[in-house]
Amino acid sequence: REEVLLTAEISKCLRRHCGDGDDMFDFAVESILADVQEDGVPKDVDEALCRWSSTLEDCELKPFDDDDEDEDTSELVVKMYGELIE
Repeated sequence: REEVLLTAEISKCLRRHCGDGDDMFDFAVESILADVQEDGVPKDVDEALCRWSSTLEDCELKPFDDDDEDEDTSELVVKMYGELIE
């Protein structure tokens, strides 16, 4: 049950900030879920950046923001971390 809830939270967060994805979107969700299951939720944003940035970059997931087209993966990780620890 906890895995289903965590998968839903990760997916919802990525959808909110990146839009609906394809196979790479699903791969990113599964990879981040596996990371959290193995090592727990990161203790802080810096740890989240170290653990999740490469996955999001490899999957070419970047946040969209009408006001700031220069947002990068690190901004996405910060937003995800903030939403997951709430």
